[in-house]
Amino acid sequence: MSTRVCVICTAPIIVQHLRIESCRACASFYKRTVIAGRRFICRKGGDNCEILSRDKFACRSCRYNKCVQHGMVYRVPGLKKPRKLRNGSGDVILPSISPASENKTLIDRVGAEYRNTVERRLTLERAYIAEHNLLPARNTTVLEFYVGNFASFYGIFRIAIKESLSLVESIFDDFDKLPTDLMVALFRNFFSRFTMIECVYLTAKHFKDKNVFVASLITIAELDNMEPWLSDIDDKETFATSMKQFTSEFADILMPLIKLDNLTETEFHALAVLSCCDVDTSHQFPEEIVSIAHAKRTRVFDELQNYYRNGLKLDDFSQRLGNLMTIAHGADEAGKLMHDEMRLYSTLFDFCAGDRLLAEFFEE
Repeated sequence: MSTRVCVICTAPIIVQHLRIESCRACASFYKRTVIAGRRFICRKGGDNCEILSRDKFACRSCRYNKCVQHGMVYRVPGLKKPRKLRNGSGDVILPSISPASENKTLIDRVGAEYRNTVERRLTLERAYIAEHNLLPARNTTVLEFYVGNFASFYGIFRIAIKESLSLVESIFDDFDKLPTDLMVALFRNFFSRFTMIECVYLTAKHFKDKNVFVASLITIAELDNMEPWLSDIDDKETFATSMKQFTSEFADILMPLIKLDNLTETEFHALAVLSCCDVDTSHQFPEEIVSIAHAKRTRVFDELQNYYRNGLKLDDFSQRLGNLMTIAHGADEAGKLMHDEMRLYSTLFDFCAGDRLLAEFFEE
């Protein structure tokens, strides 16, 4: 049995990759990073994070630096002329940064649009809650929160999907001119992560020391009392077993994030941008889209550093940046878990029956 291990992450290997003792995963990571020209910031700020193959949230900055230190090399082949997406009339439709949008920071622009979406969502959520007679949450006499259930989660989730499309439009200036399949892929890439980031932000803000998840703007799931979530289900035993398992997994991912230092509103808005710009490579987005997303990601980090120095007057903000990266990684993991959960429920309980919007959003 081979005793060779990857010098980057200690995973067992049989052959070399990119001329050093490395695994395929680390070599692929390095190759993607070089091709994209990406820059990373150490999650903990010390540039000495331990990299292990079993760690789902390994620091990408330290992983990349370790690849370089061990002599990993990849030379990008001669670049081809960039492909241009066109509509039926032959007009180029790739997103571009318009001069007008540069007058305001990207974080501020997205923040302003988020506040607009919140106003619309609150109006629609309150109407839904009144129509379906959801009960007020316990021990929240000052705040407006209601106890959600299985039906309300999906009813209100549909509202959030429809009203949050404008957030992606505020990040990608010509988003509405892209081909439909690309628009759908970009939005799905964004929304599951953003839903989890919003959950962490609002839960930490209102219920930091309670065993509660915020399920929408004004509905919650009380983890010690999940009975309301079973009220509309026929096969309660099967559903309860599945829900208990998924709730435990969500708690393992999200609760540590909720207990971190509270996000400021600006940091939350920055994470909203990052949830859109950290594109999932499995979707095989066009190179131009990936390049634009990476450029906006870099811009957000520049704006964040300016905010920390001039807004919060911090000399050392490595911990805050590290927390943001931890939340971003956790939200990505939780977003994927949500898709797994919804697809299971769709199979077992047919919850998407007749609902094309939800069916398309949670499809493979």
